[in-house]
Amino acid sequence: MLSAGSDDGTVRFWEVCTARCMKTLPVGSVVKSIAWNPNPTVCLVAVCVEQSVLLVNPCLGDKLLYGATDQVLESYVPPQEERVQPVQWVTATSEEHSRGIRLTVQHSKVGTGQ
Repeated sequence: MLSAGSDDGTVRFWEVCTARCMKTLPVGSVVKSIAWNPNPTVCLVAVCVEQSVLLVNPCLGDKLLYGATDQVLESYVPPQEERVQPVQWVTATSEEHSRGIRLTVQHSKVGTGQ
């Protein structure tokens, strides 16, 4: 799989051997950066848009692999600490979850894509 972010506010997932677009994910803003998790046992893509990093499970390929990825992400527990955090971790809404978004990391810095 190959992923590409666009100024039109979408991320596309491509099957490399056929050059076919397998999935288009609308993210609502210009995609500044995108990166696959390098661990082959976790199917996870980080997508940077505005002041957020979306953690996406594209749910493509091996069902066992992307199912295991969801199990890892479902084990996320928000911190109980009262101190100010540099970022805010937000669990995806049911609509976002159906599109593949699992968590959003919100921060105060606007990404430049560099």
